[in-house]
Amino acid sequence: MSWLYKLRTFLGFSFSCFIFMGLSPLPPENFCKFWASPRFPTEWSLTLEPIISERMGAPCQLSDSGVSDPILSLKNSMSPPSLIFWADKDPKGEETILRVFDGESKLQFAVTRARIEGLSAQSVVKIFTDSINQMLRKFPFVGIVEMQGFWIWSEFSPAKVKWVARTEVERHPFLPIAIKFGSKASSMKGSEISRKDNGIWSIKRSLAVGPSSRLWAIPDEK
Repeated sequence: MSWLYKLRTFLGFSFSCFIFMGLSPLPPENFCKFWASPRFPTEWSLTLEPIISERMGAPCQLSDSGVSDPILSLKNSMSPPSLIFWADKDPKGEETILRVFDGESKLQFAVTRARIEGLSAQSVVKIFTDSINQMLRKFPFVGIVEMQGFWIWSEFSPAKVKWVARTEVERHPFLPIAIKFGSKASSMKGSEISRKDNGIWSIKRSLAVGPSSRLWAIPDEK
């Protein structure tokens, strides 16, 4: 094998590993968590956990099944996850309640309710999947990039995105609910994201280093 062939092979491998800022599509630690109320049945948690993980593009594990008050848990957390999914069952036993919280502001931004008692397993999976998609549509961000890597959870592939820095969140005047998420443009150029058949996301942008602080992806609707 000639030295020229070896050099070409090495350079080709190196380039493939540095498709986007030399970073890998790896979720940061403590980004996404799944909490459940003590009222939420264990079998439903086992059904919901992989649905959330599939939608988020990485494991979003059930880290606590005893959270009765997610707002209080967030307030008491020194370093909460960036996204928290919380599942509960109505005290009357009629509805399943799913909520999702933004860890940075410690505010809820979406909630869904559904009756799943007595439904088939296939129907329950569909309801949970539709609920997660519905809630995440109210979150304007579809990915992040940091010094260490990037993570995408867009509903659409391929798609064009812009990279922004988060700003203040407009909250409900009385309730712990996020009304609107603020953002501002960054110096990073937009990208095209796409999800491969194996579920791994890629980003068409080749730069030498990542940003010094986290940037968020929002759909580029131009």
